Amino acid sequence: MSDRDLLLEIGTEEIPARFLPPAIRQVEESSRKLLTDQRITFGKIQAYATPCRLILHIETVAALAETHVIEKSGPPLESAYDASGRPTQALAGFLKSAGASEKDVVEIQKKDRKFVGVRLTEKGRPTAGILKESLPVLLTSLHFPKNMRWRTNDPTVFARPVRNLLCLLHGKPLKIAAFGLTAGDRTTGNKFFHPSPFRVTSSAAYFLEMKKRMVVVSGADRRDKILKDAARIAKLRRLSPELADDLVNEVVYLTEFPTVLLGDFNPEFLKIPDIVLKSAMSHHQRYFPVTGRTKGIPRSPGMDGSGLTDAKGCLAPHFLVVRNGPADSKRLVAKGNGRVLAARFSDAKYFFETDRKKNLADRIDGLKGVVYLQGLGTLHDRAARVRSLLVQLAPRLGVDIDLARFADVAFLCKADLLTEVVREFPELQGLMGQIYASLEGQPREIADAIAEHYQPKGAQDPVPASTLGALLALADKFELLLGAFSIGIRPSASADPYGLRRAAIGIARILLARAWHLPVRKFAEEASSAFSNSEAVRKAVPEAMDFFRARLEAQLKESHPAEFVAACLNVSDDPCEVAGKVAAFSKVSAEGKEKWVTLLRTAKRAYNIVKAEKNLPALNPALFQQDEERALHRAILDWRAHVQSIPDRKYTERLRSILQMAEPLHRFFEKVFVMVEDAAVRQTRLALIKTISDAFRSYAEFDRIAVGD
Repeated sequence: MSDRDLLLEIGTEEIPARFLPPAIRQVEESSRKLLTDQRITFGKIQAYATPCRLILHIETVAALAETHVIEKSGPPLESAYDASGRPTQALAGFLKSAGASEKDVVEIQKKDRKFVGVRLTEKGRPTAGILKESLPVLLTSLHFPKNMRWRTNDPTVFARPVRNLLCLLHGKPLKIAAFGLTAGDRTTGNKFFHPSPFRVTSSAAYFLEMKKRMVVVSGADRRDKILKDAARIAKLRRLSPELADDLVNEVVYLTEFPTVLLGDFNPEFLKIPDIVLKSAMSHHQRYFPVTGRTKGIPRSPGMDGSGLTDAKGCLAPHFLVVRNGPADSKRLVAKGNGRVLAARFSDAKYFFETDRKKNLADRIDGLKGVVYLQGLGTLHDRAARVRSLLVQLAPRLGVDIDLARFADVAFLCKADLLTEVVREFPELQGLMGQIYASLEGQPREIADAIAEHYQPKGAQDPVPASTLGALLALADKFELLLGAFSIGIRPSASADPYGLRRAAIGIARILLARAWHLPVRKFAEEASSAFSNSEAVRKAVPEAMDFFRARLEAQLKESHPAEFVAACLNVSDDPCEVAGKVAAFSKVSAEGKEKWVTLLRTAKRAYNIVKAEKNLPALNPALFQQDEERALHRAILDWRAHVQSIPDRKYTERLRSILQMAEPLHRFFEKVFVMVEDAAVRQTRLALIKTISDAFRSYAEFDRIAVGD
């Protein structure tokens, strides 16, 4: 079968693993758009990436672009010809610009007017010619988090220097030019084991030859191979590998031919806390830890990083490393990686033993020597502010906690930043504080809160499990958010180095998870007193809270209609109240469409009528002239009496009670003309409408919700 495909490979120096998944999506989307725009038919599009190549494979690419009929509209018919029927200058000018003649003219009807125009048939160009022009533009338009230039006087950039281009169209070389190179039909295999160039004759041959030369082109296939190899080794040795998704995904794009090997380390290193060993393996060396039964190694409370010790699931003195090449029959690679890891562990052991000579409390004074942010003092100043906010938060949230005993955790939670282990492994901040606190005999509540106060660290990270941890996390995040905004720090569209978005989302998640009601804007204004630059903080509160509200809005939109969120967001600055009302909207709106639509229409109409009215007189029922006015007024009085019996936070029940107001208001609008000439009657009717509109808007802004047909 003849090759009808397009195959493109960009050979580069090693590209960082995190750059590659987005690059795959870019290549697929850009090539699909290119072919569609050029009217070239095609089949399946698939892009692949390895550390040193980007590959595009498109099946059944047409040899010619499709023929296209172009319609161009010209002047109105009456302006195109003179009284004798000869073409006017307007028509002649149009035909010249369109590259057409008078025989091509057609009439075009637009609404109630006729125009002249032309319909021209544009034959499809050869695909090869189109791609020679377009593919270089596509390649040089790819963008990465960081780009490089490597050729003098050439502005072209790429993630890493491009060393080779291969391009085949229908099995023949397509000589596109980019990055100072001309594409050919040659490439290389695995750079360590098959570096010699070879000729590619077709797209099918490319994939076969790559496999022979130790390049697994598909990232999904490489991932599958890693997981299967790890499972096979683990089963053979009765171990359990810890295959974190993010690390597996990274290793997939660090290798072209992954082979999993089992390495060993000295069991004596298991005296170091598990989280330190795992961080050295995973974060620093890209190895996978394994667990299993470990005998003969003393384990202290907290050594596993959770405060508990489970002998069945202890870290084992082994690791899995992924080699970019074939199996290691002589175990040379595994032993070499073991030596590298031993050096890391030796350093970690020294740091851990050094840290144990000094308690966390003894490090608190050292925080005075570490600048936090310019304008916000030292880490000690920050810890003092966190303590102040912690003390304010507990009673505001109705949390019964022994602050006299636990408030100083605000200082202890920052003390581990001065330890040697955290300096070497900064990703362990908080976790090492938890371990050191446990080993020192601190109460479990304090040890856990030290670790939890950084949570949630991301979308998948849990919120703090303990009450003290949740309070401390809130205090820490409020301090960061208010302090940063007070000195002019703002996240940009592409950068948020201080994690302000994470802090705002964390506040919302914790409050919602705990069902803690807190008017955040009011609390933020009160919290300004904890800062030495309190006036600057007070001025920054509106912007900081708008920033927080935007994060809350985005979070609620993940599980509820956007218009429901918009309707409730401005009515309260208590995230739990907003979330409760949004959930009530979702529930009640599904209970009966007719009543719901009536409520929305009448609420919106009421608001639109009175939103511009100022200084309306007090409602005077004596001026009512129609039964519908009196009925609506009685309904308002009955509703007020009923709603007073419903607890404030029973949002669904309160919304259902509001729903009952829709029908009397609807009848009022059907029978009563509001804008009468009699000023007193008109003002009374407006006051009646405003009374009910205000009642609606005390719950939510119903006018923000679209009303369906």
